Amino acid sequence: MLAAVKKNLLKKGSQLRRVLEDEQAQNVTSRQGVTLNSRKMVQGLIKHRVGVHEKDLFNRKKQVQRVRAGFSITLDHSASMKDYGRWAQVAYLLGGIHSLADKLDIASRSGVCRFVGNNAICYEAVEEKMAWKDSYVSQIMGFRPAGGTNLVAYANAAIDMASTLDATHKVAFFLTDGDCSNKPYLESVRMQALSRGVHLVGIGLGNCGNGLPNGMQGDDAIEISEIMVDSLIKIMKGQYNG
Repeated sequence: MLAAVKKNLLKKGSQLRRVLEDEQAQNVTSRQGVTLNSRKMVQGLIKHRVGVHEKDLFNRKKQVQRVRAGFSITLDHSASMKDYGRWAQVAYLLGGIHSLADKLDIASRSGVCRFVGNNAICYEAVEEKMAWKDSYVSQIMGFRPAGGTNLVAYANAAIDMASTLDATHKVAFFLTDGDCSNKPYLESVRMQALSRGVHLVGIGLGNCGNGLPNGMQGDDAIEISEIMVDSLIKIMKGQYNG
């Protein structure tokens, strides 16, 4: 299944690569200024006294910002994710999307979050500078889901991960197969994410994408990985308002 996810992402990955290259080509100087040239200070002072400008008194510098995409994804680790092979789909999804990120030099992080009692417990699965290995799939599958659902906790965990990425265009995904009472607060969370330079996107595994911020839904790893790449493309092109 992982091989199928990766193969399916080849075309989407090519589209994303072209967008990244186009955005970098269109990038303009983000900062420019001057610094004093210490080697020309004495000569510059002498010329200044006689009313002559020393053109080399200052060094002109410019700094071009590198365009880079980055994403995080938090995964619902509630008990219902054990059903119908959902957690296996999650493992394959991570394998496909992190492999693509490594190839395209996209910053990426992922984590799992479960809600036990009144506490959200989140674990980071793949760190930003941690290259993906296919052997991680079996390790992730072995981490059995448990607990309840808390959408705001998933969203906040994704935002926290995305906000520290070394990237100019940041997306925080969270994936869930369920619902909970704090869903109405997600719009406020989305606005807070924007203030931190992060776009929040909720993904429903199955038919539960309605009401999520920039909500989307898919049935398996292949479909959801495509959704994630499409979101990255839209954000790179400036087609997301929030």
